[in-house]
Parts: sequence; C-alpha cells; structure tokens
Amino acid sequence: DDKEPADGVVVLDFAQAQKKALANAGVSTGPLTVADAVSRYVSRLTAEKGERAAEAARQRLDKHVTPTLGTRRVVDLSLTGLQNWRDALLTGKGAVSRATANRVLANFKAALNTVFADDRNGISSDKAWRVLKGFRGANKARQDHFEAYQAQRLIDAARKTSPAFADLLTAGFLTGCRYGELTACDVQHFDAKHG
Repeated sequence: DDKEPADGVVVLDFAQAQKKALANAGVSTGPLTVADAVSRYVSRLTAEKGERAAEAARQRLDKHVTPTLGTRRVVDLSLTGLQNWRDALLTGKGAVSRATANRVLANFKAALNTVFADDRNGISSDKAWRVLKGFRGANKARQDHFEAYQAQRLIDAARKTSPAFADLLTAGFLTGCRYGELTACDVQHFDAKHG
C-alpha cells in the first residue's frame, strides 16, 4: 500500500516485505542459530523418513540441545564449547547415559550438517562438530540378566499396580524384544503358524 504508513504487519515497506518473503522461502535473513538448524533438520527428516522419526529427533534435540545452545550462532560453535556441552549431558539434573548422549549427539551433528550443506547459510567450516566424537564403548549391550524367579517377582509386583505394564514385562521376558519394539507391534504381526 503506497498510501498508508508501514506498520510491519498489514502494511509493509520494501525491507519488511523482502525479509518476510525470504523467511517464507527458507532463506536466512540473519545469523543462523542452532535452533534454526534443528528446525530445518526436523523438516528435512519429516520429508525423508516420516513424521515418527522426525518427532523422535525433535523431542531429543528440544530437550538436550535447544535449551542450552539454541540461541548460539552455528558459525560461532567451537570444539571446546561442544565438548563441554556433550560432557554436561552426563551430569546434573536430567543427566543421561553415555549411549543416550551419543544418540543426541548424532542427531545434533546431523542437524548441523544439514545447514552446513547449503552454501547460502554462510557456514564456512564444519570442523567444530566434525571432529567432536561420541563416548566410546557406550553402546555395548548390558550384561545384567534376571533369573526366571526374579523376573516373575517383578512381573507379579507390576501386575498389582498396572496389568498392562506387567503384560509388557512378560512379553519382553518371553521374547527378548526391546520394549519399543513390543509397543510398535500390532495384531497383524502375530504369526500363529510359527508361534
């Protein structure tokens, strides 16, 4: 509108219109932050692997990355700063296991690589996160095993408060499946012929 003064909402001047158009096209109009990288990564993951994978990554990153590093510019990230962030995942309130920290780190590095790959983002180097390593030996299988009587005691105790959880424990004990695998099962997955 050439007659009304720009208000930045309904009536825009040229600079405001240009900024909105670039933002709607996904072009950065300012310094790209870690939160921007996470958002773009989740969008890409939704398109490539589906909503379920994207939501799992988004929740992990929103919990462990964005609160601490979200406002930081990607170009300002340093190896030392990222190592300190990674190590802090293991301590304090909300501490996670080394294996979980490695999963968070993998998603975070993928988010950073997503924005690094696009030259328009002006990120000249990925060295800070490329050389950042996860924790070694963190993904080894746990060697703790319940004896049959111990598993039965756990299942019996669970049945008193949550029969559904007791059923899940029973299925895990009998099949060796992970609980996430069991909760993803449907009736169609049951093979009556082979038991």
